[in-house]
Order: sequence, then structure tokens, then C-alpha cells
Amino acid sequence: LLAVKNGETITVTATGPDAQQAIKGLKALHAETFGERDEDVAEVVMETEPCKVGGEGFVSGAPASTGYAVGPVYAHLATLPKVERVEVSDTDAEANRLDQAIATALADIEALQRET
Repeated sequence: LLAVKNGETITVTATGPDAQQAIKGLKALHAETFGERDEDVAEVVMETEPCKVGGEGFVSGAPASTGYAVGPVYAHLATLPKVERVEVSDTDAEANRLDQAIATALADIEALQRET
């Protein structure tokens, strides 16, 4: 889930022998609006501007609701992990592993959503 709103800009970086294929796939998804249809998008309650990180300790923009919140804000500036290429002979088993990983991640996200 990218959680990118209409009009926002993202930067995608791909490295490795499959980088061009990955970028081509993302461009194709973008051309198809990532499978979203206008009727699937919820009503916009409030227009927001994207967050801006203006240096260490300073973040502005992107309110989450029309109320007030008090607390610290953290900017997560992740570094990319090293990814090693692995040749897979049993693609069906690898696809099943991916499906299981996605199902586990979705279950974890749903559990977190129930907690909040």
C-alpha cells in the first residue's frame, strides 16, 4: 500500500538486474490507476498538502483530521536494505510463500487497526 493521494509525487528507485522490468511494471500499474476506480474512492473530507520534512526536527503539513493533536512527530527516513538476487526453480512454491507473507502482513495490519 503506497497511500499516495491524487496530485502527490513519489520517487521510485529500482536497482539490480530486474530494475527496468520493475519500473516498467509500476508504470503499467500507474497507467491503470493501480486498479482503482472513481466509484471505489471515498469522499474527500478535507484537502491536505503533502508532508514536508524541512530538516532534522521539522515536519509540516498533512493534517490527519480536523481536530488538534499534541505529541511528538517522527520522520521515518529509511535506508534501503541490501537485496540479493536468488534464482528460484520452484516458482509455484515461491508464489505460495509470497501469498502467505502477504496474508500474514494483512492480518498484522488488521490486528493493529483493531487496537487503535
